[in-house]
Amino acid sequence: MRSLLQILTLLAASAIYWTQSPERNQGTLSIELIDAATQQSLPGLISLRNEQGQLERLPGLLPRGLGLDANGPIHDWFVVRDQITPLKLPAGKYQLKALSGIETRQAEHVVEVVAGESRQLRVPLTRFYHAEANGR
Repeated sequence: MRSLLQILTLLAASAIYWTQSPERNQGTLSIELIDAATQQSLPGLISLRNEQGQLERLPGLLPRGLGLDANGPIHDWFVVRDQITPLKLPAGKYQLKALSGIETRQAEHVVEVVAGESRQLRVPLTRFYHAEANGR
């Protein structure tokens, strides 16, 4: 009887741990910034805020404000390379802002991350000037 009680206690503790595990309540959002005209991948900057309006820190991405004073909006932005960038995030809705240099308009999207699921988001960025094409 005592061993049965120990087994039931262990199972209950495991179930509680499993349902409260942060990994269980996460999903993957893969972000790719693209040129709206050419569909080519672009490097750029992203900022992600949760439903409460709080900035999400994005481990694995370079903070745009690295090495600068801790205050200021530059710390809201993270660098993404010109490839698909997977992010593990808690389930919920997020406001994404993205841009690529000073040649594109800022794009904004609301995206939902579902626990246990993966989602890919291609973010088209519209250029209003193309320095390389204009020889500058």
